[in-house]
Amino acid sequence: MSKKIKKVVWGLWMFGVILILFPILKMGILVEKTASTNWTYDTTIIPYLDETEEALAPPELTDIIKMEGAVPYAGVLNIPGIQITLPISFAFTDKNLLVSAVSLFPERDVKTSNTVLMGHHLSEKDVLFGKLNRVKVGDSLLLTLNNQTYHYVVETVQIIKETDITWLEPTEESALTLVTCDQPTYTDQRLVVRGTLKKEENAMEEWQRTVPKIMRQSTIIKKKIVKYRLIFIAGLVFISIVSWQLFKNESVKTP
Repeated sequence: MSKKIKKVVWGLWMFGVILILFPILKMGILVEKTASTNWTYDTTIIPYLDETEEALAPPELTDIIKMEGAVPYAGVLNIPGIQITLPISFAFTDKNLLVSAVSLFPERDVKTSNTVLMGHHLSEKDVLFGKLNRVKVGDSLLLTLNNQTYHYVVETVQIIKETDITWLEPTEESALTLVTCDQPTYTDQRLVVRGTLKKEENAMEEWQRTVPKIMRQSTIIKKKIVKYRLIFIAGLVFISIVSWQLFKNESVKTP
């Protein structure tokens, strides 16, 4: 095999390895950013914009790197059956979507209409809506807003087209709709989870149970940082060893 062909093969091999490591690098940075997020309580309502419908696409590395500053939260979503506890933000921005569930229509009355929460579906199951696809009909959804906790029961779990906006429309009775991508890559499908209100109670007791859950989830995320760092470092070491071996063999063959 000529040197030119070897270089082409080597270049293609390196490109393939980089493609494998890139998602790991991106997820590692996001997990680290999530673990270090500073939260501020803020119930300011920001009007919904049509272009926000495109925001559920997988986040770009540049968006993750640029994520700085405190993130506002107005409440908490808790799904006990699949161990999801997420802050809820009323401001629909790329930054907020990277670390929380975002309310699409925060101006709606929780008690009488459809509350829609959107979030990313990432390859790391313990982050955001990564395991929302495990929700089953009959599971509980606990929504804490404005010092009240609303207990919903899941009645529908469905895959829809991203162009189907019927699930976002107002309802005549209180409903909670969770929306995310059906997979952690680019897709035109959406996973929709719809729950109906069964009970409302004072939030104090629920807050006391929820805060420790958020702290535990933060601890889980911090442990993920170590995993991603080790995987990425191992990949770099592997590339270095193989590169050194190939160049060493090439040097031996050169007269």
